[in-house]
Amino acid sequence: MEGKRVSMKFSGIWRPSNMGNETLSDRISMAGELGLEESELTGAYDAAHLTNEDLEALRSVLAKNMGGDRENMAHWLRTENSQLGAAPLDLVKTHEGFESVVACLERILNR
Repeated sequence: MEGKRVSMKFSGIWRPSNMGNETLSDRISMAGELGLEESELTGAYDAAHLTNEDLEALRSVLAKNMGGDRENMAHWLRTENSQLGAAPLDLVKTHEGFESVVACLERILNR
């Protein structure tokens, strides 16, 4: 599935990749929104071909679960999760992992 990315609806539908539209300042800004360092998101952008739009969707559902607290958001992303079997930040580096992380957050939110 090289050259594809996750759909914004997280439905498993892939859309064509247009990597290169995100700037370094976009990456730094999104990392800050998640309470992370830019270098922590580099793998997600590059390996899973995630866009700022994809990561904004992740940030949004994560912020709803964490009350917008960046420190808690970063902690959740960095810490191994028993439901997911790994740290969410490691999982978002693949298409399937990204969808699993978002689905987990949505399940938590909808309890």
